[in-house]
Amino acid sequence: SVTLFVTIFFTMSSSPGLGSIFSWHPILMTLGCCVFMTEGMLAYVSRVPEVSRAAARKKHGKYQVIALACVLFGYMSIFISHENTGKSHIGKGTTYSRGIHVFLGLIILILCVVQGVFGIENISGTCDSILSVCNTQTQNTHFKFRYTRRQVKIARWHGTLGRYIFFAALGN
Repeated sequence: SVTLFVTIFFTMSSSPGLGSIFSWHPILMTLGCCVFMTEGMLAYVSRVPEVSRAAARKKHGKYQVIALACVLFGYMSIFISHENTGKSHIGKGTTYSRGIHVFLGLIILILCVVQGVFGIENISGTCDSILSVCNTQTQNTHFKFRYTRRQVKIARWHGTLGRYIFFAALGN
C-alpha cells in the first residue's frame, strides 16, 4: 500500500498528472503487480485451517484475474500514449535502462497472459476437461474429482512460473 501511495502521489504531482493516459501506466501496473498479484499469491499460500483449499484457490484466481486486468490496462495505457506521441513501442531510441524495462515488461506481460490462461484452464477445465468426474451415478450420487496427470503437471508448472513472474514484475 505504501508503494501504491508513493506511485499515485508522484504521478499526480508530476507534469500532466492523471489527465495524461501515460499516467495510468504506473498506477495500473502497481495495482496489478504490487497489490492484486501479491494478494492473490497470499490467498493461496497462507491459508488458515478454516479455509478449504478450493476456497483459497478460488480467491487466488479472483485476485489474479483482477491483477491481469490491471496489467493489461496498464499496458494499453502506455501503448496508446506511445501511439499518440509517435514513440516506439519496443523502446527503440530511448535510454538503455528504459529499453530493458520495455523488453522485460513485454516478456512479463506475455507470461502473465500465458499464466492466466493456464490458471483458468487448471480451475475450470475449459481446454481439455481437466476435472474428470468419476462415479457420477454409482456411489450415492456423489461426484468425485480426480486430478489428471496433465493437470498435476500444469499445476506444478503454474505455481513455479507464477513465482518467477511475480518477482520479475516487482523488479521491473
